[in-house]
Parts: sequence; C-alpha cells; structure tokens
Amino acid sequence: MLLPLVLSILIGLVSTSQVSVCIMNCGQCKMMLGPYFKGPACAHSCLATFGMTSPDCNNPYSVKAYLKRII
Repeated sequence: MLLPLVLSILIGLVSTSQVSVCIMNCGQCKMMLGPYFKGPACAHSCLATFGMTSPDCNNPYSVKAYLKRII
C-alpha cells in the first residue's frame, strides 16, 4: 500500500531534478551564445518534456532549435 506512494514521490523528485538541470543548461547556453540563443524557448521545452531534451551548448545539433537566425 505504501510502495506506490513512495514510488510516485521518487519519480516526481527525479523529474524535478531533470527539469532543473535542463533549465540550468539553457541558462549556460544563453550566457555562452548571448542574444543568438532563445532562452525562453529552451526553458519551455524543458518544462514540456520534463527535462528529457536538455541542451548541450557544445553540441550544435542539440541547440540549433533555439538559435536565432542572423539574416
């Protein structure tokens, strides 16, 4: 009886941790890429996917969806 409650709490903590790491990565990319990086769009993606699509600032494929076009 108590096991489902404990499991749901643990799952909630893990997903919260993943979202916070994802949002911190968005902030790091914003600091690195400046005005060319869409920080709010990145953070929205973190919340929508529960942190499963965390960007890697050194990987162009993981941040290309959040880059603004220059021209």
